[in-house]
Amino acid sequence: MHKIYWYGFKRQLFEFYHLLMSENLIDCNITEFFPHFTGKKLAIDEDYSSKIKWLGNTDSMQLIIDHLTSKKFLQGEDTQLKTFKSHFRISANSNIPQLKPLLKKLDFLYPETSGYRCKERLFYKARNKTPLSKILTELTPQNN
Repeated sequence: MHKIYWYGFKRQLFEFYHLLMSENLIDCNITEFFPHFTGKKLAIDEDYSSKIKWLGNTDSMQLIIDHLTSKKFLQGEDTQLKTFKSHFRISANSNIPQLKPLLKKLDFLYPETSGYRCKERLFYKARNKTPLSKILTELTPQNN
């Protein structure tokens, strides 16, 4: 099983983890989450031992994949649902999140393309100077 290639900064992957946790879509800690991803600016050598428990349904997973693909955080074979299903184990008691608020939060976190290319990098490079706690507090209360 190959890792999901993350076309962006490590900081944005950390924000992605917090979004999934705040929406109760995953049940794991950050050290379990990160090894499933890799990328040019993201060197994680630890190997993962098990799948991440996905508490949402496949619709919420597909919505996230589509948004991350449109913003170029995912490319190629990583944009397929079966790739994510190889890293996430969908719970039998999956909750059904509200997709519209989830999409708003994704738009808030990822309004621009990934920054993988030099010309596109400026937005996230500048935003990464904002404290992570401020970004996360802005994400949660106002955008519910």
